[in-house]
Amino acid sequence: MIGICRNFLFFTLTVFSILQSEEALPRTVIAVYNGEDYPDIWFTRIHQYAEMPLNHLGLKVEYYDILSGLPDISSREDVLGVLVWFPKYTVLPDPEGYLDWVESFTKAKKKFVFLGSSGLHSLDKPLPERKIQEFWKWQGLKDEDNWISETYELEFPVLDSTVVGFERNYIDVLHPFKVIKAVDPQIKVHLLARKDGDPSTDSVLVCTGPFGGYISEGYAKYEVFNKTENFRKWYVNPFRFFELAFGLKQYPVPDTTTLFGKRIYYSHIDGDGWNSITELEKYRRNKTICAEVVARELIEAYPDLPVTVSAIAADIDTAWEGKAVSKQVARLLFSLDQVEAASHTYSHPFSWKFFDNFRPEDEIPFLENYLTKTWQGNSYWNKLKRLFGYRERLHGKDVAVQTDAEKVYRPNLPDDTDSEEGAEKILEKYDIPRAFANYPFELDLEIKGSVDKVQSFCPDNKQVMLYQWSGDCQPFEKAVAKSRELGIPNLNGGDSRFDSAFNSYAWVRPLSRNIGDQVQVYASCSNENTYTDLWRGRYFGFKELPETLKNTDSPIRIRPINVYYHMYSGEKLSSLNAVKYNLDYALTQEIIPIETSLFARIVDGFYSCQLVPIDDGGWKVQNRGELQTIRFDRASTQDVDFARSKGVVGAFHLQGSLYVALDPAIEDAVIYLVDEEVEEVPYPVLVESSWRVWNARSRSDEGIEVSCKGYGPCQMEWRVSKDGKWQITMEDEEHQVESVDGVLRFTIGKTAYSENSLTIKSLF
Repeated sequence: MIGICRNFLFFTLTVFSILQSEEALPRTVIAVYNGEDYPDIWFTRIHQYAEMPLNHLGLKVEYYDILSGLPDISSREDVLGVLVWFPKYTVLPDPEGYLDWVESFTKAKKKFVFLGSSGLHSLDKPLPERKIQEFWKWQGLKDEDNWISETYELEFPVLDSTVVGFERNYIDVLHPFKVIKAVDPQIKVHLLARKDGDPSTDSVLVCTGPFGGYISEGYAKYEVFNKTENFRKWYVNPFRFFELAFGLKQYPVPDTTTLFGKRIYYSHIDGDGWNSITELEKYRRNKTICAEVVARELIEAYPDLPVTVSAIAADIDTAWEGKAVSKQVARLLFSLDQVEAASHTYSHPFSWKFFDNFRPEDEIPFLENYLTKTWQGNSYWNKLKRLFGYRERLHGKDVAVQTDAEKVYRPNLPDDTDSEEGAEKILEKYDIPRAFANYPFELDLEIKGSVDKVQSFCPDNKQVMLYQWSGDCQPFEKAVAKSRELGIPNLNGGDSRFDSAFNSYAWVRPLSRNIGDQVQVYASCSNENTYTDLWRGRYFGFKELPETLKNTDSPIRIRPINVYYHMYSGEKLSSLNAVKYNLDYALTQEIIPIETSLFARIVDGFYSCQLVPIDDGGWKVQNRGELQTIRFDRASTQDVDFARSKGVVGAFHLQGSLYVALDPAIEDAVIYLVDEEVEEVPYPVLVESSWRVWNARSRSDEGIEVSCKGYGPCQMEWRVSKDGKWQITMEDEEHQVESVDGVLRFTIGKTAYSENSLTIKSLF
């Protein structure tokens, strides 16, 4: 049953319980699921619920389908432990082999965290009771072979409010449970249930200990899913539970939310609706296309906010569906300084799995449903529809798709991960598998061809920097690999929300989705499509985005700010105003605006980053790529020892955590902490900056010189050792600013985008 371990990603794996010097801390969690329960990791409980808080804690998840074999992890130093969260009625194909595997890594001191069913009770291959008791014994627990089925008179003699009762208390009808006792005195019980006041019925429902952690089925989260309701709440605090279960104390966390002391802001546009005609009064007389409206109203009007613009190559290629005006607007958009160029595919696949191992004949039955020209011409019915004016394409999708959007253009809205109905949606039929079928599907054309086509509309000094997934945003492994081969990151999918309609951390997605050895980076927030009933109403709905932005910033910062929309938002006044509302909101926040491709590379850096403990208490940060922030939680009284550290440009405190900003010019940084605030810094230390900073040089208590670049005016705050006047110089601009209480604040630079050298010099 034990399979051969495969490589995870093309990154080096690592991070988290203290090992010997020069060995990176283990950060990898092995997630096991049963492929008979879930057709894709997207539907698993671990991906839907657990992976996001694990990412926040600095852990990365590697998935294995138990049907394909389990990895030998007993000797893998990068693996911290295993997480299992089977559905209630899971039946394992080889429970004894699974039990042997659990024994192998628990003996190697790997953590074992299991939620819900143990998966050991099989009617086909029943295990001896002795084997089952051994399993529980390894966890410091004992199965009393008793079942509490009536739970209406439960009491909880132990209820640890720091771990349970997070988003919802244990009320109403509760799940039946097995009577489990804690036999190891090191077990920390967080929830203990008692029936009818009888101590003999005491059962551990939530606990952590040296082995890892355990939550009884139905006591981790509450969920209602049917045709009228999508409701989720965490019973347990997943951040605290996983922190305790995996034995994470104070350790460095690669952070993807913050850069140089400011919350990251990025924005990206999918090209859907590029050629649609706007309804706006001031433009529609000239039959202005939506892409031009977006350029004028949402991009040129906001020069201080960078945006990544992606085009569907078919929309700007006259051999497909492009027109002269399509190409003209493409050149306009990609010439703007604040615009980063990206591809949104060539033909806009709706269902990527349809094209895995694709044969042209597979698409023939769907060609009659296209309202645009297809590679086998047009049917008589299509010609009639075109003749009578029914060729109304809505934001890059066919009318047939629009009327059956749940089947074809189903966004990554969460499903009931425990229901067969939710899992089977991925297998439903669709009207058309992609938006355009002018030519047969070719993966090379879809990936590299689309990038080359967009590149042809860019000025000589600008390159296509990102590939943005389309449709269901669930690409197959080979497609992701093709995008990576181009040397550019990829992004989209996830559809995270945290607002009044989706009021739980359980609706916030992890950083990425793993497909074999590849990683698809998720967008940080959902787009306007999920706010507008799949673009069928509530066109103002995207104004609700700030709810998610606020909830993912406080009381825990778990996401950057991401304003993600489509070109079809330029179609209606209400949708256009909704995007403006979000952009205006972003300008009121303390942000560092960056390109979307940089955020995707920061996520890549999260996976590649290695954190090596040094014998004298420091931390070496290696292979971090573009990730430049390391976070220490529960560090409100600590500070960086700047004199001993290397490659650190600054630090600041937020929500009890210490965020350390690293210098991108230093390949391997070293961080030392002290248990009190450093009152006299040896050189100016950055607190926050709205521009990126690197190559700190000429550092002393008299000043510092750095390179920096960004959008809009450069707003900075520095800690200095002296109060008095300082000279701030950037190119031909110079200011004298006075520091107060060891803090130097200033704004310099007025251009929309700039890259310069900045000098801070003492005048006393």
